[in-house]
Amino acid sequence: MQGANRHVGRIGKIIDQKIDQKMHNQKEEKEDSKQKDEKESKLEKLQEELKQAIKEERYEDAAKIRDEIKKNS
Repeated sequence: MQGANRHVGRIGKIIDQKIDQKMHNQKEEKEDSKQKDEKESKLEKLQEELKQAIKEERYEDAAKIRDEIKKNS
């Protein structure tokens, strides 16, 4: 009985580091994707608010919303 299910020699450590790095990269990609989706959702909401403000002739509000859209783009 060896007591472990992973190789602990030199090659095993290198492989473990590569696996850990790959898992870390995948986690970062998921977080980036989530942030991108949230940002796109916020921009879509702001664009709808801008259209509504223009429709209701609230031009000062529309200008503020436009500036917010530019800041978040």
